[in-house]
Amino acid sequence: PPLVFTDKKARTDDPVPAYSVLSVGGGIGTDAMATADFDHMKVTIACESDEKTAKLAQNRTGTPMYRCTRELVDHLRSGKIKQPDVLSYTGELSRDHDDLLRVIDAASPTVIMAESTDQITGISTSDAVDAARIKDTQHSNIKLEAILHKQGYVVESATLNASEHGGHTANTRYI
Repeated sequence: PPLVFTDKKARTDDPVPAYSVLSVGGGIGTDAMATADFDHMKVTIACESDEKTAKLAQNRTGTPMYRCTRELVDHLRSGKIKQPDVLSYTGELSRDHDDLLRVIDAASPTVIMAESTDQITGISTSDAVDAARIKDTQHSNIKLEAILHKQGYVVESATLNASEHGGHTANTRYI
């Protein structure tokens, strides 16, 4: 650790705390792997509904794993799990934002990073069908942002293309 000097003596403890991260829907452990070499963030608990993915993530990262948000929320509310500093949530926010809000209510995180896996580009053969689906998704995202604002969160959002940020695919995500 770095030396921190004061007017009395050198301190070798790290003055920056490690932030605990709750990862929901992070797949094969990507949040845990992304923060593995970062001393100030640690995924302390995760939730993944897909059995094979959850097992793989737990084997790769050693992170305790919940299989459903209902049990996770119950344990957060009862105090069996420490409140996290950061919530990282990945899912179809146009359908799951009630689930996200239940986790936020139970976890009371300081920071929320939510990634929507909703398809927000054209995928059908009909432009009208794509336009209606995209419009519904956008309205849902705006509603979620308004709810988070009312809860006191400062919200920043963007639509990102993974290939423009080092990804190997052109997946577009609402963050």
